[in-house]
Amino acid sequence: MNNTEQERHSDGGFSMFLLLFANLMAVMFFLLLLKSARRKPVLKIESFRKALGRVSNDD
Repeated sequence: MNNTEQERHSDGGFSMFLLLFANLMAVMFFLLLLKSARRKPVLKIESFRKALGRVSNDD
């Protein structure tokens, strides 16, 4: 009983770490995109169009 409780706790901590890591990566990617977009406005539109196309193929 005690062993499974410890496993559950460690798994929860690991998933929480993964969630935080994923959020951090997303924020970093977004900031990188904004930084590059400030330099090249055309690149911003193209990258956003590609991202939107990947999310929804209704175009």
